[in-house]
Amino acid sequence: MQAIWAEDNMGISLESATDTTVREAEERLGVVLPLTYVALVKVQNGGSLTANAVPSPSKDIQEPYIEVEELFGIGDGGIYDSPYLIKEWDLPAGIVLFSGTGHSWLAFDYRQTKENPPIVYFEVDAETMEYPLADHFDAFLEMLCVEEGEEWEDADDEDEILTHQAFEALLKEKNSEKLRNAIERTLQFEMDYEWLGNIYLKLSTYPTHSIRAKIANQIWSMKSAFLDENVLAKLVQVFKEDANQEVQAYAELLEEKINWSYHQWLSNLDGTGTSPLVYDQKRIIHVYKDEGAWIVEIEGKDLEQRYSSKEKLLDEFKLNGLTIEQVWERMALL
Repeated sequence: MQAIWAEDNMGISLESATDTTVREAEERLGVVLPLTYVALVKVQNGGSLTANAVPSPSKDIQEPYIEVEELFGIGDGGIYDSPYLIKEWDLPAGIVLFSGTGHSWLAFDYRQTKENPPIVYFEVDAETMEYPLADHFDAFLEMLCVEEGEEWEDADDEDEILTHQAFEALLKEKNSEKLRNAIERTLQFEMDYEWLGNIYLKLSTYPTHSIRAKIANQIWSMKSAFLDENVLAKLVQVFKEDANQEVQAYAELLEEKINWSYHQWLSNLDGTGTSPLVYDQKRIIHVYKDEGAWIVEIEGKDLEQRYSSKEKLLDEFKLNGLTIEQVWERMALL
């Protein structure tokens, strides 16, 4: 997942969200908020996004994309406005709106569950039309993209994946915009983790705070399990001492992730419906729940294993003779 918050924020950011804020929101709304949403609003409590659209979920919708102007934070002016907006726009009860502007809305759908809600899209015109969009919030985030328009048609060499030499040369240029593109296009796909760790260390003290926040987000969201333990510890310490609050927040999130136990991982699996594992620092195993079945997918292999319950998954899944718990223990020792 790329860094989600736009540097030139045009949306509404509320007062910083804390554990207390989240607990009060869940009690007030009577639901369990998605863990990834909670992690994001602890970094920034609402605002506009770096990616502004998701593909349309239906051929009945004329436009190929649904615009996502911002993500609502926790508080008045954010998701607390859901009851009023639901009544105002004649939307169904049991949902929590997290984005939208009047005639179109995105919502957590809690009508059949109190946690790990699917994502639905509403269009309100002569009548209200509802479209399933994603099985859960993590899947929604993976759908986010930049809506293509005339300004995006003439992509240049800045959008190409760079070689190590080219990236290091760009780093010396001190061009934040080019570097930001290269971090998204190059570093998120990099698999030489020794080189990547050294580059992250250099970027962790880069003069522009949005660059530091971007790499902190990338490490937290997708790279932490692949990096050398000593390099990761140094990065966390640098982020802790950063003058920027967003970067400091990622240090806290990284520490939580690093110190997870197997039982916390299982709890997260129950709470979000998706929990990745890393095997031998190169193979990502996705574990998630879909339509009552528990599914394991191994990235890079055309393999999907389905289990009727989480207990069967934990007891019966094997990877090179290892159970899920043993894969976890192996990951924790990397």
